Amino acid sequence: MTMSSMIIMLTIVSDLGLGIALMNKVSELNGLNNKALIRKNVSNGFFLLVGIATLLLISYGFIYFFFLDWTKIFQLQNTSNFNEVNHAMNLLITIFCFNLPFTIVDKFQEANQEGYLSSLWQSAGNFFGFIAILIVVKYQLGLVSLIAATFGIPTLIRVINFIYLSTKRRTMKPTLMDFDKTVVYSLLSVGFVFFLLNLLNMVGMHSDSFIISSTLSVSEAGLYGVVQKFSLAAFILWAFTNSLWPAYTEALAKEDFSWVKKTIRRNLLISGLLGLLIAMILLVIGKPIVSVLSKEMLKPDFGLLLGFGVYILVQSFVSCFATIFNASFLYKKQVIYFAIASCVSFVLKFLLSRYCGVSGVIWATSIGYGLFYVLPAFFLVSNLFNKTKIL
Repeated sequence: MTMSSMIIMLTIVSDLGLGIALMNKVSELNGLNNKALIRKNVSNGFFLLVGIATLLLISYGFIYFFFLDWTKIFQLQNTSNFNEVNHAMNLLITIFCFNLPFTIVDKFQEANQEGYLSSLWQSAGNFFGFIAILIVVKYQLGLVSLIAATFGIPTLIRVINFIYLSTKRRTMKPTLMDFDKTVVYSLLSVGFVFFLLNLLNMVGMHSDSFIISSTLSVSEAGLYGVVQKFSLAAFILWAFTNSLWPAYTEALAKEDFSWVKKTIRRNLLISGLLGLLIAMILLVIGKPIVSVLSKEMLKPDFGLLLGFGVYILVQSFVSCFATIFNASFLYKKQVIYFAIASCVSFVLKFLLSRYCGVSGVIWATSIGYGLFYVLPAFFLVSNLFNKTKIL
């Protein structure tokens, strides 16, 4: 679970926001029907990510060879695990760097309002990865094989998707002939803002396993991680909301403001109701499901399940507001909201984990983002509804 959290954190910040910047730009250019510029943005975005991935891999190799010992970071006591853990982390970082440039295929499909295709490819990767995980566990093939199954196979499927789409659409085929300094600067300048947002989001929402491991124990991080996985049933809802991002961008490029306003209202209402429903289901059936699947080894208490239920509801509204902010001229305005919410959440995680146990960590996230992101975002959007002709 700690390794998985680490790779999520790396994924969030490593591309410097270029993936999101590219998605926004392609969505906007779709509204303007400028295919030549779409191809230029895709090419420049891809090779920028190749450069970042190469630099990351070289830097990691240098740091690992001279300074890094993962066994100390994970506070391992069993010396028989030392080599396996180091080899597993080296493989994980290598897969991650190799995967990074190919993530643009997901952003390209989302920008073209074909996120369902990206999701199908990802689902295929997760399915075959899951089959491989079952084989690894059955034959006790070890941590290195588990990393290969969990992260390697989905990466392979993403590469296949990239190659397939590149042969079907000229706008998706990267070429060095399309290098343009102006496009590079544009992607980097917009990407930097999203990089800051992603960095803040990583600190506030994706640092849980590390905090639990340091303040409580690795076993508590395991319990937390299992419940967290079940809470991701709400990802279906968040994925639906996120799919509106390129649609908002394209509609704003066409100045279809009435559709944007109507869609925001509907999205907030539907997300709130469905988020509440999913939270209630988790609260009712979460404990028996986790207990049965873990053979009574893990038993989440009511406070932990309720905390994740509240988190699902809060995150439903966060995703609604973040989607419209990211798709519009408002994307810079939310930096201050995320900064305050993330910092408050991060500090509260340490405090509440010590006094309330593992459930305090998820409550800290809900309190920080509920009070310091959702409420200010609601008042900002409402104010724009009432006082401007833009929204």
